[in-house]
Amino acid sequence: MTVNRDGTENVLTVAGKFAVENVVLASSCNNYGRAASTDIDQETEQNPLNPCAESKVAVEASLDEAIVGYGLDRTALRISTNYGWSLGVRFNLVVNHFVFRGLTDRPLTVYGDGSNWRPFIHVRDAARAYLDAALDLDS
Repeated sequence: MTVNRDGTENVLTVAGKFAVENVVLASSCNNYGRAASTDIDQETEQNPLNPCAESKVAVEASLDEAIVGYGLDRTALRISTNYGWSLGVRFNLVVNHFVFRGLTDRPLTVYGDGSNWRPFIHVRDAARAYLDAALDLDS
């Protein structure tokens, strides 16, 4: 909560003081928890299942308050799991883990009945989404 919620509130305060027009938040698709459907949009009820997701939901509420308090335009991107090239490979991420195991001829383990899913986005697509939101290219 200190980093996500309190840190974002500090950013919003400074943005308001310096008349920043648009703030883009890196939120998370984890805000939805275990959604009953894969057809999810910004109107889908949020059900955070861990402290990080809970803090992101709280941060989005702070953004809504910033509209009234500072007149900021805001965007919260609930980005899914990023994948792509990195200087430091994290093998605890499922795409990296599966690729590593596949390249080293090791079996892939799927937990559950195989119907589970997780959304992914390439880092370039995520960066493009943040850039578009920051530059307000939608309007």
